[in-house]
Amino acid sequence: MLLLTLLVACKDAPSAKAPPPPAGTDSGTGWTNPIDPPPDFTDDDPSDADTDTDADSDADSDADSDADTDTDTTAPSDETCFADIGSPVDHARSGAVLNRSCTGTNHQDITGVQRVVFVGDSVTAGTPIPADWDDWDFTLPEEWYRNVLADEFVARWGLEPPDWAWENVDLTSGESYTQISGDFANCSKWGARTDDLDSDNTQIDDCIPEDQRGVHNLVIMTVGGNDLYSLLDDIKTGTVDEATMRATWQEAIDDLSDAIHGLKDDPAAYPGGVSVIVANIFDVTDEVGAADIADCVGAQVIGLSEPLLDPLTAELAIQWQESLLDLSVETGIDVAFMGENFCGHGYNWDDTTGRCYRGGDSNIYFDASCEHPTAYGHAAIAELMLGVIDE
Repeated sequence: MLLLTLLVACKDAPSAKAPPPPAGTDSGTGWTNPIDPPPDFTDDDPSDADTDTDADSDADSDADSDADTDTDTTAPSDETCFADIGSPVDHARSGAVLNRSCTGTNHQDITGVQRVVFVGDSVTAGTPIPADWDDWDFTLPEEWYRNVLADEFVARWGLEPPDWAWENVDLTSGESYTQISGDFANCSKWGARTDDLDSDNTQIDDCIPEDQRGVHNLVIMTVGGNDLYSLLDDIKTGTVDEATMRATWQEAIDDLSDAIHGLKDDPAAYPGGVSVIVANIFDVTDEVGAADIADCVGAQVIGLSEPLLDPLTAELAIQWQESLLDLSVETGIDVAFMGENFCGHGYNWDDTTGRCYRGGDSNIYFDASCEHPTAYGHAAIAELMLGVIDE
C-alpha cells in the first residue's frame, strides 16, 4: 500500500472508532493499558546457565515438581485454544500440532539459530502510521515486531545486531535502507504478495544468498494480506467473475507453498539448516474475510467504503488459514496464529455480540490505515513468534 498517499488522504478524515481511554498513566514507555501490557522479553538472563551452581539440583527439583503438578496431558485443540472466539478454522483437519500457548503450531525445535531472515509484506517491513488520525501517535521503528525480535535474538543467541539502516524503512521504496546487517536480513516490502517470495520477485534468495546457507537461518514472515486486499477490491468493483477470483486466490496459495517447499524440500540446498515461521492472516473486522472493513476510516479513503458482506470472502479466508496448516504439516514448518489471537482487537472490538468480543478493555491492534499493526499489535506479533520458538 502507498503509505504517503494514505497519510495525506486521511489527514483530515474523521477519527476511527477507538477504545475507551486506558486506565493508568503513561510510564514513559508508551504503554498504559494494564489489560495488554508489553511483553517482557528480558526476564531470563542468558548467563544464568553458566553462573547457577545449583543447576543440577534445581533441574531435579523442577522435574519432580512438574511430575507432581502437571497432570494435564490433553493436547491443545480448537476446543482448548479457541473456544472463546468460535474460530471457523478447522485446526484438526490437517493434523497440525498446536503448541501449549495456542500461539501457533509446534513442528520444529528451533535452536542453534545463527542468522535471522525476515521476508514478506509491510506488516514485517514496518509502517510509521498513527494509531488514530486525531492523535498522530505514530508506530515507531523500535516498536515494529521485527526490531523487537531482533533485540531479543541478540540477547538470546548472541547474534550481531543490525544497524540503524536495517531497522528503518525507506518511505519511497517500502524496504529497509539496508537489507543485510549483522546476523540479520530483511527483504520484506510494502505491498508484497506471495509471488514476491520466490516467483515474480526473489525475497528469499536475496536475503539468503549462497554464502549464507551454511549457517542455521530462521526465516520469519507475514504474507497474504495484500493478496486478500486485492481480492476485496475485485469483489467491490464486480469486474472479475468468481471463477477467476478463486483461481487467483489458489495461485497465491500455490506461490506460498512453492516458496516454502523450496526452503525445506532439499536439505542440501541449505546445509546449515533452515527453520520457518509463517504468520497466518488477520482480519481488522474481528470476523472472517474483512466483511465489515468499512468500519475503518482508512478503508473508506482507499475506496472500500461499503460493507463487503459477500460470503466468498469468508470462504476464501478460511481456505487460506487451513491451507497454511496443511503446508505446515507437509513441510514441517510452523504457523503463528496471528488471525486467531488478533480477533477481538479489530475495529469491531466493542461489539458484545461478536464472536471475538474480549471485553471493554481490549486494545485495538490496528492503526488508522486499517491494515497495519499499532505498537500493541506489533508487540502481540512478537509474543506470538516467541511463543512458537519457545516450544
